[in-house]
Amino acid sequence: MIKLVLILWYLFVGGLWLLFLAMVFGDAFGTNFKNVRKQAIIEGLIPTFFITILCLIIALIPNFIGAIIRWIVSLFH
Repeated sequence: MIKLVLILWYLFVGGLWLLFLAMVFGDAFGTNFKNVRKQAIIEGLIPTFFITILCLIIALIPNFIGAIIRWIVSLFH
């Protein structure tokens, strides 16, 4: 059950990540492929990097919490 919840959590955070990326790059891909605005893509790379790092940290928080709980239990075992 916990594995299922973790998988659903990863899918949720991944969906949010894709939504944020679509918001950042939405204006860059508004035209056809030959007229893609390269300047908008380059300007969107830095926020994309930070959004990706933030989403990875949020997605991995349950793993860190589980590791801390296991470490505390092992101290008293």
